Amino acid sequence: MPSDRHRALADADLIWQFWQRLHGLVPLDVLRAQIERTTRRYRLAGDITEELLETVPAGCGVYAFYGDDDLPLYVGRSVRVRQRLRAHLTGERRSSKDIRLAQQVRRVEWCATGGELGAMLAEAQWIAALRPWHNRVPRVTKRDPVGAPWPFQGPVVFEEREEASQACAFHVVDEWRYLGHAPSLAQAVELHAARDERFRAVDVPDLAKPPGARLEDDAAECCGRRACRESRLNVSAHCVSAAAN
Repeated sequence: MPSDRHRALADADLIWQFWQRLHGLVPLDVLRAQIERTTRRYRLAGDITEELLETVPAGCGVYAFYGDDDLPLYVGRSVRVRQRLRAHLTGERRSSKDIRLAQQVRRVEWCATGGELGAMLAEAQWIAALRPWHNRVPRVTKRDPVGAPWPFQGPVVFEEREEASQACAFHVVDEWRYLGHAPSLAQAVELHAARDERFRAVDVPDLAKPPGARLEDDAAECCGRRACRESRLNVSAHCVSAAAN
């Protein structure tokens, strides 16, 4: 036994002895498989594993939980998507409602949005498209008249700058619809042109909403308008037609 230079040294030495003994009792491949299963591949909910969560964006984004028969359960947004998903599924301070939701989850989808404004816009469209069970779909009010005109001559790009890193994201919005984001204004113009070309095709899904979702026009327009209006982020706008010239 080493000299007691630290109060935890005896515990560490005992763990080391156990580890050495374990190799003589359990085949190495079995031991490795068990360690991998315990530390990385354990299921958090349904088909969601810790390894899967490691692929989730660490920054801003939107996510959707699905239950049995692929029923949409909940759509949310966060400036730290990976951390938020872990909090939903394994957080120690979850409410009883959060625990019940986690028990119903079978799979999850997510999308990086390049900034908080993009997360707000994408969340609004996903909620309108999926009508998830645990979300409230915003109702149409007098402030959100159905068919309200788009107040610009064409698509608009909102430039969002992240305060800490000063990284920019350019969010493309056209007719109250969020089309996605790009790292530069020129790429945002290209994104709109490509998306406009795709929308001319038949049965091509909107990439700003989850696969398989069918967008309810009135609800989506109202959600998009509300997200733009309620944003308190430091953004500036560019006209796509002017930027393209």
